[in-house]
Amino acid sequence: MEAAAALLPPLLALILLLRLKTHVAAPVVLGVTVLIAGVVFDAGAGTYGDAIERAAPVTVEVLLIILGGLWLNSLLSQGGVNDTVAGWLAGLGMSQRRLVVLVVLGVTPFAESVTGFGIGAVIAIPILVAGGLPPLRAAICGLLGFVAVPWGALSPGTLVGAQIGGVGFQELGVMSAALSLPTYLVYSSAAVILACGHAAVKRALPDILAASGMLWVAIWAANYVFGTRVAGAVGAAVCTVLFLFFAGAIEKFRIQVTPAFRAAMTPYVLLCGLVIVGRTVRQTVLPDDFPGIAARYVESPAIWLFVTCLATPYLVRSHHPDAELTGRSLIGAARKWLPVAMATASFLLVGSTMTVSGMSATVATASSHLGLGYLFVAPLIGALGGLLTGSNVGANAMFAGNQGQTAHALGVDRTLVVGFNNVTGSMGSMASGPRIALAVGIVAAGAPIVVQGQHDRQRQSAPVNMDRQVFGATILVVGLTALIYSPLCFLLGMLSR
Repeated sequence: MEAAAALLPPLLALILLLRLKTHVAAPVVLGVTVLIAGVVFDAGAGTYGDAIERAAPVTVEVLLIILGGLWLNSLLSQGGVNDTVAGWLAGLGMSQRRLVVLVVLGVTPFAESVTGFGIGAVIAIPILVAGGLPPLRAAICGLLGFVAVPWGALSPGTLVGAQIGGVGFQELGVMSAALSLPTYLVYSSAAVILACGHAAVKRALPDILAASGMLWVAIWAANYVFGTRVAGAVGAAVCTVLFLFFAGAIEKFRIQVTPAFRAAMTPYVLLCGLVIVGRTVRQTVLPDDFPGIAARYVESPAIWLFVTCLATPYLVRSHHPDAELTGRSLIGAARKWLPVAMATASFLLVGSTMTVSGMSATVATASSHLGLGYLFVAPLIGALGGLLTGSNVGANAMFAGNQGQTAHALGVDRTLVVGFNNVTGSMGSMASGPRIALAVGIVAAGAPIVVQGQHDRQRQSAPVNMDRQVFGATILVVGLTALIYSPLCFLLGMLSR
């Protein structure tokens, strides 16, 4: 009885998310969770208070990061940063297959790691269309670049996974980095096949292996050296630079950094630098008795995102910034933020309530009856969570607690299983409704691209029913990758006992 009741909130979420928008479904699931916790698990006011207290710090931090990311993206769009980066890359004259690999394993992961929320596709798709891809293939390949979502928007999803799953934040970042190699290999290979045909994969194999290896090592090392928050941005930046020199040496094209491109990159550099400095200050300067909440925000991107937003108009424009325009961009970002905030806060409270009330432990006990066979299912659960919620924040809020407690019940490394949930939840978000709508919307509106040597803007219309075609292709790639992760989770889980 208790196990069935405890399973109801995640099952209800799966059903409602197929029919309702996330910000509508999430509060309903929260209400049902609170009701079940009180009626079946005898949760009282103290239990609910503990759940709120447990969720509050990470919820506030994650919501601030989301708002800052949305505001930064608005300012970058107003300043023409996305067009500048797309035009510079399209003007390099790189071969199509190498351009696809660079976008999927370098450019998109970098943009997504800094700002998140699908912004990588806003930059990637125009570059790919400028490189000669038809709109449909450009939309799919743009989505296949979401390979570093665990570190997207400076890692709030991984932070949630660590909090709900009961593991260390940096430990989860390192584990997620170690587990991400199959995603890099499969997604980049699928992108090359879509862009250039099956025959091109053999010729592109050295590029795929080189770029995947660069990104894998760079993000893994960045988690150790610079911290998990900026690991995706730093790792993807390193991969992009190294692959540009790799491709340039083979194809003999010249890499020239223009003043406009340099100016366009300064907000990204400033943000990553501030987060790294904040982390260093906390670890080496602040005394041990420094107030915990203040120390937390010294290294959190929640504060440094807003500092970067205030500086961005001065960094990317040649004239004095328009304060009114900057204010309007914040208001516009806040409007987009509200439904995201409602869904995110609701899912975090669902996860916290299930943990504190004992619902997650009950689900874990029931799941442990599957024995080690559960490890085959764990990655699929994460992928399904990402597919339905559209983010690894939602996937981790829904399932990281259950996954972690089930791993503990089975005697398996908890960080390993939560890491699989984080990686596959991130992977599944690529095929979610919001991501599909974003990619189709970009090409349907006619993605503006500055083509090398030209100042006119090309516009290509999206074919009818593109959303179904994009979903079909992306869900196929997600499903294939999830099937790779299932036996891998079982094997590594067995070795961790």
